[in-house]
Amino acid sequence: MKASTIERKLRKLEEEREALQERIQELEATAAGVMDPKRQRELLDQKEAVQRELAALDRAIEAGKVAHKGALEAEAQAAARKWREELLPKAQAEIQEARAAVVEALKEARTRWDQLRKVEQKWRQEWERLGSPPPPPKPLSGRSF
Repeated sequence: MKASTIERKLRKLEEEREALQERIQELEATAAGVMDPKRQRELLDQKEAVQRELAALDRAIEAGKVAHKGALEAEAQAAARKWREELLPKAQAEIQEARAAVVEALKEARTRWDQLRKVEQKWRQEWERLGSPPPPPKPLSGRSF
C-alpha cells in the first residue's frame, strides 16, 4: 500500500480517536451528574466499552505508523532502484552522447582553424611573391568561423 494512502487512513483513525476521547469525557461528566446507581453503572459500562474501543484504535494507529514507515522505506528503495537501473544509465548515455558531440565539434573547429591558417599563409606568400608588404592581419576570433 502506498505511504500516502496509509497516511490518510492514519489521519482518519486519529480523528476517530479524538471522537472517542470526547465520548469518554461526556460519559464521565454525565455519570458524575447522575444520582441513580443503576444508570450510573450503565454509563460506566459504556465508558469502559468506549475505552476498550479506544485501546483497540490506539493499537491500530501504532500498527499503521509501522506500516507507514515500512511503506516509506519501500518507496524510497523503489525510487533508488529505478534511479540505479533506469535513470542513471540513461543519464550516462546522454552524457556520453554530449561528450562525443563536443569532441566532434572541437575536431571540426580545429580543422576549420587549420584551413584558415593555410589560407592565411598562402595569402601572405602571394603578397610576398608580389613584393608588396602585407596589410596588417585581422585578428581572428571564434566569430571568424
